[in-house]
Amino acid sequence: MTNRPTYTMSLSSIYIFLVGFTNCFFFKVSCSKSDFSLEGDYLLGGLFTLHEIEQTTPQFSPETTECFRHSPSRSGYQMLQVMRFAVEEINNSTTLLPNVSLGYEIFDHCSNTKNFHSVLSFISNNGSIKPKEKLNNYQPKVIALTGPFESTRAITIAPLFTMDRIPMVNYGASSYALSDKVKYPAFVRTVPSNKNLIEMIIHIIQWFGWNWVAFLGSQGDYGSDGLKLFNTYIRNTGICVAYQESLRLNTNYSLTLQKIDMLNINVIVVFALPQYASKIIKAAIANNIQDKVWIASQAWAMNQQLPREPGIGKIGTIIGITERLLSLPGFHEFVYKDRRSTDVTHNEESEIQSKSKTCNQVCDYCTLLTAEEIINENPTSSFAIYSAIYTIAHALHKVLQCDMNGCRKNTVVKPYMVPFSNCSAECKEGFSRQPEGFHSCCFTCKECPPNSHVDYSRDPYTCFPCAENEWSDEGSTTCKTRSVVYLQFTEIFSIAVMVSAICIIILLIAIFCLFSYNYNTPVVRSAGGSMCLLMLICLIMSSISVFFFFGKPTFAHCLLRKVIFTFFFTVCISCLTVRSFQIICVFKMAAQFPKVHSLWVKHNGQWLFIAFSSAINLISCVIWITVSPDKPFADIWTYKDQIMLICEMGDSITLTIVVFIGWFLGFLCLLFSYMGRDLPKNYNEAKPITFSLILYYLSWIVYFTAYLSVKSKYVTLLNAIAQISSINGILFSYFIPKSYIIIFQPQKNTPAYFQTSIQNYTQTISRT
Repeated sequence: MTNRPTYTMSLSSIYIFLVGFTNCFFFKVSCSKSDFSLEGDYLLGGLFTLHEIEQTTPQFSPETTECFRHSPSRSGYQMLQVMRFAVEEINNSTTLLPNVSLGYEIFDHCSNTKNFHSVLSFISNNGSIKPKEKLNNYQPKVIALTGPFESTRAITIAPLFTMDRIPMVNYGASSYALSDKVKYPAFVRTVPSNKNLIEMIIHIIQWFGWNWVAFLGSQGDYGSDGLKLFNTYIRNTGICVAYQESLRLNTNYSLTLQKIDMLNINVIVVFALPQYASKIIKAAIANNIQDKVWIASQAWAMNQQLPREPGIGKIGTIIGITERLLSLPGFHEFVYKDRRSTDVTHNEESEIQSKSKTCNQVCDYCTLLTAEEIINENPTSSFAIYSAIYTIAHALHKVLQCDMNGCRKNTVVKPYMVPFSNCSAECKEGFSRQPEGFHSCCFTCKECPPNSHVDYSRDPYTCFPCAENEWSDEGSTTCKTRSVVYLQFTEIFSIAVMVSAICIIILLIAIFCLFSYNYNTPVVRSAGGSMCLLMLICLIMSSISVFFFFGKPTFAHCLLRKVIFTFFFTVCISCLTVRSFQIICVFKMAAQFPKVHSLWVKHNGQWLFIAFSSAINLISCVIWITVSPDKPFADIWTYKDQIMLICEMGDSITLTIVVFIGWFLGFLCLLFSYMGRDLPKNYNEAKPITFSLILYYLSWIVYFTAYLSVKSKYVTLLNAIAQISSINGILFSYFIPKSYIIIFQPQKNTPAYFQTSIQNYTQTISRT
């Protein structure tokens, strides 16, 4: 009788051993009792906040934070259990990774900056890290990571994983900054970003017609990101942020609430982590804040402790933003089973944890929690963690080319190999997404046209136009600043034209002085006398217009550069025309039409003609500059990388009238000079006038042809050259030869010489 109990105990021990052995043999389950690690063919990393640091103290020497010395966080331990549950479920699956076991290494992550010891453990290989190792040669400890929960912590450690393209499948970091695939190419998440949450909060505020709100964020990237997005998206909505603050753990919460109450704010958005939200709600209860509307962000909307706070019903209505809660079938059973095994081996568990080789894998309170306490914790992140583990598993399943018969375990798996499993391939740089169907994941890619760009951090579905002072090529992600182009004073061609204009003005002034001094000589008289002095003044004024072609175009520049030349040069042409007609009248029409000639002489017909044509010219110029003058214009279409500042030509009708007057007078001048081609040599102006007018026409034909066919700042230079060319034609063909006679051949500048020339012409006419 005494041996039977012993026998029974032995059988029980053998039975328990066999059950344990078969579980380890037939199922991919580790026999280790530690919550923090599990052996497997491929290791996953997990970071969970099992302890919270209530207050940070400055440290003056390098030190890793030992999390177990701080306040416990039951919700963090529940999250850890969800990961363990998901891994066990996958390991027991016959369809997902059928002959492959997943293991994990989990660390307590309670600090933003002082838990790097555990993080470095993930990216190490046999305890060492080789930053210069080629990506395809380096095999870190884990193939993927899930966690940590907070945005600041995720942003802090993300570069370490991005360096080796180790996937971070996050379950709680919602900062919109992490959506930047350029900075965080290996980061994905199973929760909405802050952008989505803020848009929902704004939608709620607009739905109820509120516009006077307070926004309380929390210290760190989560709160600051939410505040930034909120201020961005309420523009043009009519919503006013009457008060905003970034809460810290040592903030005077009572003072904050007093400020909000004094401003008569009844809607308070609390976009904060649970520890901050808990303090503000408790402060509201303590300060008897009543009848407010509190909009809770997803981080604390499902908090299990706050609803139990005495007096919370008086503070008003709390509207929570959270995802749809999905149950995890089998999770409760897993927790109960785990707690039973923990109760049996409580002392062994404590010993295992105390002898842990790596810090922050110790949790004294965890083994004391009951199954009910774990199950009843905030379930908000449970499905997100579950999804994160399954996302990694499905990716590994694809890489290992698994099927119903098993996986190819000899396949080399690198962390950067998370296979293509998207509805649509990610667009190349410079391509925007064009939605297809009802799912945002399904789209085609369209290259952004020139002068537009796609900003993936702002909106991957839109090609944003560049500003007027910017440009871009097809398929760009940024816009470049255009260079502003116009004909400047300092350019070599500009200097050359201005120097030539100055030389022409000096020469014209010198000739004017020469002709004035020799006013009563036959050469000056035959050239027109006072009329030729008027011509010289007009040519001098026409030359001045050249200087308005250079420098940044202004309204005055555009107006004066053409109007001055057009008016004064047309007056000069009218003088040349009437001079040609007058010579013909004297030599040919005086005998045939004596009455007409006498009337012409008696009433100063030449001056009447000049006055009449000048008046018509002046009226047409006034109409031109009044109705539709040339004005400064920024040409942004001709060159993609330039803004060309030019003078836009005004109304074509008024301009045509002005041009026609000058060209018509030139035609009459050519006609009269041709009729007088057989006049005495000293009075025969056919050749110089013909040369000057042909040069005048050709210059402007070349300019207008270039203006209509070429868009360049140098077309403006060609305009100035056309003016100088027109002036030079009259100067060098009409005035220079006469000046030469006055200076170097004074014997030909006598009445006798001119009388002899007239007599020879008369004799020639009488013979014919």
